[in-house]
Amino acid sequence: MKGEIIRKLRTEKSLTQNDLAKILEVSASSIAMLESNKRSGNRDVETKMANFFKVSRDYLAGATTDENTIENNPKRKLVSELLESLLDAGMIKDINNIDKDTEKMIMDMVRTEMAIIKARKDK
Repeated sequence: MKGEIIRKLRTEKSLTQNDLAKILEVSASSIAMLESNKRSGNRDVETKMANFFKVSRDYLAGATTDENTIENNPKRKLVSELLESLLDAGMIKDINNIDKDTEKMIMDMVRTEMAIIKARKDK
C-alpha cells in the first residue's frame, strides 16, 4: 500500500490516524507507519481498508490511478471476489504473479461454470 494514498483517503474523510486505527482494528502507530511507507499492511488490513474507503486494493497499492470503486463496477467486483476466493483456498499464492498453468486452470473453471449457467438458462 502507498502511504500517500492512505493519507489522502483518510484526510478526505476528515479522520485522524487514531480514528482510522479504531475502524480497522489496528494500532495508531500501524497507521502512521503505513502512511510513512515504513510498513506494508497485511492482506487483512489491506482488504479492510479497501472496503472501508470503497476502493480497489490495486488503487491502494498505487497500481492504478482509477479511484473508481469496485462496487461501481460489477465485473471488477466479480473478478476481485474470485481472486480473493482462490487466494483464500490456496490455489493462488501470489496474486501479482499467476503462473500460466494456474491462469489456464482459472479460465477453464470459468468457462465450465459459464457453460453450466448457460445450460440452466436455456432450459
